[in-house]
Amino acid sequence: MSLSLPRVSSLFLLMGCILVCGCSGAGAVKGKVLKGGQPIKVSDKGMVQIRFIGETNTYSAPVGADGSFSAMGNEDQGIPAGKYKIAILAFDPYPTRDILGGKLNEQRTPISRDIKSGEEIVIDVDKP
Repeated sequence: MSLSLPRVSSLFLLMGCILVCGCSGAGAVKGKVLKGGQPIKVSDKGMVQIRFIGETNTYSAPVGADGSFSAMGNEDQGIPAGKYKIAILAFDPYPTRDILGGKLNEQRTPISRDIKSGEEIVIDVDKP
């Protein structure tokens, strides 16, 4: 079977599109952090942060009062698709008291997820 010139040209065009558009699956990771089914709460002196810990990089995002977050990655380029450990830090007041007792920090978190572009992540800290 031989490939005709139009087929070879189409193949190169397809490969070029993949290279230009990217195949990493990087994108913003959005979602919510809950506690008991409700948005996690801290006082106005508190802070909640979610961290995605990959093999080579860690990506962080603040968690809003409504429990939502949007992790944009380095230079707002998104987070590459792949498997990540997920840590949640909830200090109230910041930085002295972790209201989660350190059970979901970077060293102890049992949470891991396969991250895909455009997928929403919802984590309830009471049922990680």
